[in-house]
Amino acid sequence: MPEEPTIEEVERGLTFLGLVGMIDPPRPEAKAAVAVCRQAGIKPVMITGDHVVTASAIAKELGILQEGDRAI
Repeated sequence: MPEEPTIEEVERGLTFLGLVGMIDPPRPEAKAAVAVCRQAGIKPVMITGDHVVTASAIAKELGILQEGDRAI
């Protein structure tokens, strides 16, 4: 049987072509819906599988995460 190549052999001669990014922005009506909930006395929460830093940024943008709140 042929011997498996080492990591160094597999990675040799590769050319870096670039990076790809993706954004999945909140729906346009989400911010208004959060505001309506707050006016009605409802505290909205967001449950997501995103990293806490990503989730916090989105929650702040929508008005879900406010000063003194915490994300876990």
